[in-house]
Amino acid sequence: ASEDAAQVLEELVVADLLARGLANPAIAARLGLSTKTVANYVSAILLKLAASDRADAARIIRDHLSS
Repeated sequence: ASEDAAQVLEELVVADLLARGLANPAIAARLGLSTKTVANYVSAILLKLAASDRADAARIIRDHLSS
């Protein structure tokens, strides 16, 4: 099943906040999402970036945005 635009945009916002160092509960509170939803987005981001962990994903995102 393909992702809808709203889901992709939410995932991008989660990726940005993850790159800024926010924890899942802080991201959830900021976006009005459940922590489970944020955890699912973070898992998807890690897979898509082939990142080993949150810190690796944050580095990849920051490096990509600064280039």
